[in-house]
Amino acid sequence: DLSDHQSCAVSEKEVESADLILTMTRNHMQAIISRWPHVAKKTSLLSPNGDDVSDPFGGPVATYRDCASQLEKHLAAWLERLTAMSLPKWPVNS
Repeated sequence: DLSDHQSCAVSEKEVESADLILTMTRNHMQAIISRWPHVAKKTSLLSPNGDDVSDPFGGPVATYRDCASQLEKHLAAWLERLTAMSLPKWPVNS
């Protein structure tokens, strides 16, 4: 339930602690890299083909649904990519 969700500016603490930063637009990505150049290597566009995901703010419900569909598709691609990566296996304590 996202009914109480509000957008906010990304903080330095969030940027520093993130392993991966995905942005909806090239402008968002440039703004983050301009402010924190050392995080460029862990910052990428959400869209694998470099397209911006348009912000539906203020648009009709159909625009929000289209945006949600784009986000779902792009996140699925990222999940596949991350799952395929060789990540460390942490021991499970019983």
